[in-house]
Amino acid sequence: MKFITYRTQGQDRPGLWLDGGRIADLSGAAPSLVALIAGGEAAMAAARKAAESGPVLDAKDVELQAPFPRPAKNVFCVGRNYFDHI
Repeated sequence: MKFITYRTQGQDRPGLWLDGGRIADLSGAAPSLVALIAGGEAAMAAARKAAESGPVLDAKDVELQAPFPRPAKNVFCVGRNYFDHI
């Protein structure tokens, strides 16, 4: 699954990138990706349902945003491409 955040009509919304450059709107399941993750399994089940039966947009009709426009302050990343990176 490729989760994204996109902007349409001046609002940022969570989405799921689908084949063929289409986006499933997940805003019925959660207002943002942060809320979707915080919602746990119940929110993921709602996201699956929204992806199957909710609105689908063409990617060229929206503006892609950073997946987490306002990340938590405690974001920590490690590159593991090479052993020396670890």
